[in-house]
Amino acid sequence: DETTHSITDRPGSARKGYTWVVRSVKFPGVFFHYDKGLRSQEVILKLLKDYKGALQTDGYAAYSIYEEKQGVLPLGCMAHVRRKFENALSYYPRSTEGPRLHSPALHVGRKPQDKRSQL
Repeated sequence: DETTHSITDRPGSARKGYTWVVRSVKFPGVFFHYDKGLRSQEVILKLLKDYKGALQTDGYAAYSIYEEKQGVLPLGCMAHVRRKFENALSYYPRSTEGPRLHSPALHVGRKPQDKRSQL
């Protein structure tokens, strides 16, 4: 995934840049990759090269090249799924089936109000 930050490479001005964050279940820790603050498919290709395995992403279109790639299993991000459900509920408040069926996953990144909300 990529995360934004300010780049102040010129006096008196700042621009948005990106740092890429990669985590593996095989190796402890987190890897940070910076490529001139760029956010592009080119950066992803350089970073992941010939990677094979599960690839969990946030749905950014630049990752679409891995959807059909042999040896790569694309996985979605449950925090992003939760946001999509929340957005849909604002338009269709009576449509609670999706969030109810996925409720444990939809609590990713949230602190429950009490223990009963985890059931």
